[in-house]
Amino acid sequence: MTLYYLGLGSNQDAETNIRKMLDILQSRFDELLVSSIIRTRAEGSRAADYLNAVVCLRSELTPEQLNYWCKQQEDCLGRVRGSLACRADIDILQAVNQPLEVSVSSVREAFFQPLLEQLVSIQTDDSSYTPPQQAMSIRLATGIELGVKPRFIKTEAVETA
Repeated sequence: MTLYYLGLGSNQDAETNIRKMLDILQSRFDELLVSSIIRTRAEGSRAADYLNAVVCLRSELTPEQLNYWCKQQEDCLGRVRGSLACRADIDILQAVNQPLEVSVSSVREAFFQPLLEQLVSIQTDDSSYTPPQQAMSIRLATGIELGVKPRFIKTEAVETA
């Protein structure tokens, strides 16, 4: 099984759409580790601010299969590619066998780096990590509250290829 780190982002009805992306991931994969949720400025444009998070999950899917599934979910949530308004963006940041293989510096979106580092520090029992100051909280459809601190979610979902 591959360990994936996914970057999530939305700047159009961002809180609702981040919640929807997390709900979709929770229903598809049985275990998730979700970073803090932060607000970031859009890079290189006058678009609205984004909400961003990083999610870690294990899957039998190949990177190509998972990427295809992620793009399908973006489309289902109404993403219009090329628009400054982004309802849903789900990108594979890293695909590794274990957390120690993660290369935080190779993630080109700098705003994802501290969130990725946050999850890896939890997985490797590194207590030196300091959480982001601007984290915010949201509640999933299942009632689980996420965002301020990283959270592990285990569900009874069954992964299908």
